[in-house]
Amino acid sequence: MNYLQVVQVIVRTPHPRQADELAWTSIDRTAVANGFSLVELVAPRPLLMIVGTEAVSKWMGEDAIARANQPKELFWVDGATHVGLYYKPEYVNPAVAKLANFFNTTIL
Repeated sequence: MNYLQVVQVIVRTPHPRQADELAWTSIDRTAVANGFSLVELVAPRPLLMIVGTEAVSKWMGEDAIARANQPKELFWVDGATHVGLYYKPEYVNPAVAKLANFFNTTIL
């Protein structure tokens, strides 16, 4: 099984304890959560953000990259939506290729 097949199985196979809906008791915490609030502290470790050009969340990647310190890179996947990057081969393949190159050249 290759990496893409593994990703497809994970994305399409719900976990037994996975919620099927958003718990309204946590919507306030979800609304104010900011996973990028400390992005400036990632450096000097390299940062790669992969974003689909059609993702409704692309502004988050653009904002985080603008605030992050070097080394940093924003990689665009043309035509990809946020969810499309999870399982559609035409979007996953370039993202995985970029990740492989990133890990082989900057991490290893």
